[in-house]
Amino acid sequence: MNKEELVLLGTGIIILGTALAKLIVGYAYDVPALIADGYHGLADAVIDLGGFFVVRASRMENVSGTRLRYFFSFIIAEFLIAAGILVAYEKFEEVPVRSLVPFITTVLVAITILISSLWRQAVAKETGSPVLEAEAMHGYSDVISTFGAMLGSLAPFYGRILSTIGVAIVVLVMIFAGIHIATESVKILVEYLPKDIVEIIKRNVPSGMRIAGIHVEEEGEKPVIYVVLEGTIHPANLKELEEKISKELPQYDVRIVARTPKRKLAIAIDENGNLSKFGEAYAFIIIDESGRRVVENPYRTEEKHRGVRAMRYLMELGVTDVCAKDFGEAVMSVFSGLVKMKKSDDVAECEKRAGFKR
Repeated sequence: MNKEELVLLGTGIIILGTALAKLIVGYAYDVPALIADGYHGLADAVIDLGGFFVVRASRMENVSGTRLRYFFSFIIAEFLIAAGILVAYEKFEEVPVRSLVPFITTVLVAITILISSLWRQAVAKETGSPVLEAEAMHGYSDVISTFGAMLGSLAPFYGRILSTIGVAIVVLVMIFAGIHIATESVKILVEYLPKDIVEIIKRNVPSGMRIAGIHVEEEGEKPVIYVVLEGTIHPANLKELEEKISKELPQYDVRIVARTPKRKLAIAIDENGNLSKFGEAYAFIIIDESGRRVVENPYRTEEKHRGVRAMRYLMELGVTDVCAKDFGEAVMSVFSGLVKMKKSDDVAECEKRAGFKR
């Protein structure tokens, strides 16, 4: 179990525990906002644990099974969010029991969730994990939702209006979370490849080469399958392999990128040589065992999808690691598992963390 998996599993269990605490105390003291927030917490826990199983299984499957598992965890989360909103509606008129236990519970839960989110974000920055980055954002929304539950728990002391405000905050956060989850679910279905198609690709890959990632994207007349291979292959043989798989999968446009197992780092920089956001990069510093060079970003003036196009360009150069101030959501979603993405604030820090020296 690597660090990314450990954090996903650990925080998933923590969020599950806080969700159960909110539900138990919420039902025991009739706090509608706390009960609804408990269902929100369960939804977050399902997604966190789903992320753990996806990352753990994605070492080789990458597309066929892992994305579908994540999709099912999203569907379960949607049901839990819907249940929480329904419970909030049904118990809206109830007045919480006068006790400080719900308030103390929400304070402790909020602190716990905040610490776990900071942990996820710190490890996401260290490992470049887009899954951890996304889960950290879910955690911060859970903190806001818990704040709503905290207000609701104070209704017996300061008036029923706090219960109304608390429920409203929790429900609004859950609605936004539900919309986000639905969007991600659709994206997963669009990118999902049936297992038989993945088997066709695996069957044609020459011995001595390893599939580092498979990704499908809707663009143009036909969906495009990107296959990243690790190993040494002659360019002519690579083109022949691409044509061979394309004949077996005529409904797709197949594109294959081969990269050596050796690491190659790309650092996004601006015109002054300082670290920049990936999509805004003027150029990239390319570093590997043979040395370093600077290549201009050919897509820096593009109005749309310049980050995605730039990342494809770097993959064609054999880049395995990319460091920048920040990455766009589309880049992190499309290239998760294909390229290691790390965030930093300094060029030298990028090189140091990647294990390269000046």
